[in-house]
Amino acid sequence: MPSLTAHNRSGIDYITAKHPDQPKTHLYCPPSLPPVGPDGNFDVDPETEAVEPELLFTENNTNFSRLYGGQNETPYLKDAFDDHVIPSHRPPPPEGNEDFFSYKIRSRARVYSTAGSEFDEHVFYY
Repeated sequence: MPSLTAHNRSGIDYITAKHPDQPKTHLYCPPSLPPVGPDGNFDVDPETEAVEPELLFTENNTNFSRLYGGQNETPYLKDAFDDHVIPSHRPPPPEGNEDFFSYKIRSRARVYSTAGSEFDEHVFYY
């Protein structure tokens, strides 16, 4: 069964992707650089430290309770990332078949950066 799992080595977060038909893959999520403003300069105080990513995981299960009033098989559903970000929600476990790495970067323009990937039986998506 495909899986994604969070790890940390020497202070760097990374995700290991395992698939029975593919070689093991690692996605490294190092601390971000500060945001750059329109003038090409860093848009934060030079003393500001890099932003650490927040790694979130969930399963690729439909939220039957929310959509149809039914029963969910697991508390970790497709919309877990939305629920975590708006409004803040309890963090899912550090494993699953979907992941989300969020760098919460705030600049004067209030720009935020997020990314994620999905891993299923056939393909690894970024």
